[in-house]
Amino acid sequence: MPSRRRFLAASAGTLAALAGCTNRGSSPTPSDSPSDTDVPTPDDDARPTQTPRDPTPLDIGGAWPQEGGGPGHGGVTSSSGVPTDGEAYWHLRRVRSGPPVFADGRLLHFGLASVDESGTPTLTQTPPTGTSQPLDGEKALFCRDASTGRLQWTRPLDYRSGWPTVAGAHVLAAGGGFVAAYRIEDGTEVWRRDLGEREAAVSTAIDGTALVASEYVREGSRKPDVRAYDVEDGTRRWKRPSPEQQADLAAAGDTAFALSSTFQERSVLTARALSDGRVTWSVDIDGNGLGHGPIVAGDTVYVAPDDQGVYAYAVADGTERWHREGETANVVGLAAGADTAYLVDRGTAYAVDTADGREQWSVGEGLEHGYGGVPAVGSDAVYLQKEGYPRSFVALSRADGSERWTRTLPETTVEGDMVMSGLAAQPAVGDGGVYAYAQDGLYAFGPA
Repeated sequence: MPSRRRFLAASAGTLAALAGCTNRGSSPTPSDSPSDTDVPTPDDDARPTQTPRDPTPLDIGGAWPQEGGGPGHGGVTSSSGVPTDGEAYWHLRRVRSGPPVFADGRLLHFGLASVDESGTPTLTQTPPTGTSQPLDGEKALFCRDASTGRLQWTRPLDYRSGWPTVAGAHVLAAGGGFVAAYRIEDGTEVWRRDLGEREAAVSTAIDGTALVASEYVREGSRKPDVRAYDVEDGTRRWKRPSPEQQADLAAAGDTAFALSSTFQERSVLTARALSDGRVTWSVDIDGNGLGHGPIVAGDTVYVAPDDQGVYAYAVADGTERWHREGETANVVGLAAGADTAYLVDRGTAYAVDTADGREQWSVGEGLEHGYGGVPAVGSDAVYLQKEGYPRSFVALSRADGSERWTRTLPETTVEGDMVMSGLAAQPAVGDGGVYAYAQDGLYAFGPA
């Protein structure tokens, strides 16, 4: 089941093209050599002229162990990031990586393992526009050194896009017919559960419980559901039917929240007891389906339905607290902390009060090139995409939205004729560093 709601920066053509099967039961592949990476060597005619240089180690702390940085997927952290002036320490070129998570000095992502795995993470410039970047190779889970980007191990997997989920000593993954846990230290499989013909995604993990959404990918008979598994041994704790298809889940305290949607019909936000999956409240949301959310921060849960702006509901009972209309005909990018929510809507970035949706600041309105994507927020800065030709990675002041620094994200051509640029997913913020998954590869930014 594809993870689709948070890839809002023109990213549908990247990991969505990864299809096929791999060896389910194979062992992880350790990599002691720094040359074992997923960075392919371009053809001689496509080689950039800039001389590559070894990656600068990134001194990064903190953790961003799952999508949105935690079980609530809020996208806001107390980690410092790179608030003043940042530069790329290293870059995994091409589109073979997926959005990363990190914890305990390890960086994990899904992606494609090419037959040609020569080269190390470098600062060599991206091959110029017009260079074909075929999406081929074996689908895998990658574990890297979070400081240098060098590969530590890989694990072949069935198709999966989106984010891995780190829970304690395990990293969780799901996909075509399975949900599994691997030892983060070396990729050894700890447990696996067979789901038959179902597609699945591990949406979040909290307090030893992994929450999984699954469905049959068939028209008219998808039978979507949500499930809870014990992180340590894979025991299924409960399974409940989902009111609509394609559920995303977040969690806080003793409650799991699911936003399930049917394209061009409707979405339903459901609160379930984490202990047994029973429904405690639900809210029907009009709109076009396939929204962004849920996001849980403090006592509020947020959703951004397609073409419906942003809704804020009380965690306790689903009471609507406020609704902010959107300017875009698509989905508003959203992150939220205890006091402030951050929205990206039709080129404008907003900070709004979580209590009532009142605007605190806004930037980008009226600019030729405004802002886009899903923001990630550190202690002092908001990280997102700046539009343009090509697009850029930008850090805004958390206090007033003023630009702190920008770095260009070069255009790249995928599959021979599709020119893409910019962020492909929400950044991941740590102490002293930020990872940005872009159309031309994965960047590690640190202080200049």
